[in-house]
Amino acid sequence: MSMTARSVFSTLAAVVCCAALSVGLAGCGSAGSRKSERRSGASEQEYIDYQLAGLGEKRAESLDAFIDQRIVFAEKRGSEKAVEVLKRAKANGGVSASDYEALWMGYKQCMLDRGYKEIILIKYPNGMYNEAAYYFNGTPEQEQKFWDDQDECMKNVNPVDEVYGMQVGNVNLYSNPSEAIVDCMHRNGAAPMSYTVNDYVNDKATGDPNKASINVRDIKVRECEVANNWFSSYNEDPLEHPF
Repeated sequence: MSMTARSVFSTLAAVVCCAALSVGLAGCGSAGSRKSERRSGASEQEYIDYQLAGLGEKRAESLDAFIDQRIVFAEKRGSEKAVEVLKRAKANGGVSASDYEALWMGYKQCMLDRGYKEIILIKYPNGMYNEAAYYFNGTPEQEQKFWDDQDECMKNVNPVDEVYGMQVGNVNLYSNPSEAIVDCMHRNGAAPMSYTVNDYVNDKATGDPNKASINVRDIKVRECEVANNWFSSYNEDPLEHPF
């Protein structure tokens, strides 16, 4: 599985989270999901300091340069379909919605072909996809196989997903996810211009969406998070049962 952090406000007490992290700010299972940036035992201040690191830095000088990075990554991984899509994206000025969606549908079919009962994909208004949090009721061996299968089925999706996310949710190519998310929320009207990166990080650090200064359950907030490779899960969300 990929290892970049996704932030989680998880109120799904029944979910056994990916990487055996605790429920709360732990990273619950999601296709290609990343380990939570708030590790078990980390204090709220440690979490805040981590999330504010690297403000103002960029992941690349341009979208083309970022696509080049992802092509190199995909080639090393042997992700032939991703390389094909990314080279086409570079020639056309970005990943097309049709290419992006086709890769996610391919991921879903790949997992179903491996015998899992259901794969639930959530589509956000900005076109981003993410898999629903999943409930594990299998054996440790089944769970490990699920993660291994997920890693294999996602290998063509992840490099393209990052580029598509840049296009729709991080046009300034910020390296810091919190900075990118807040910039996205300013652009889509999910938060007032007075809402700062510090505000967002402190809202997340509480671990309680009801204490946040904005409605973090708002789909327009969550589409910015998903575009920047962060995942939030709430009681009202669909819950996948793969076994």
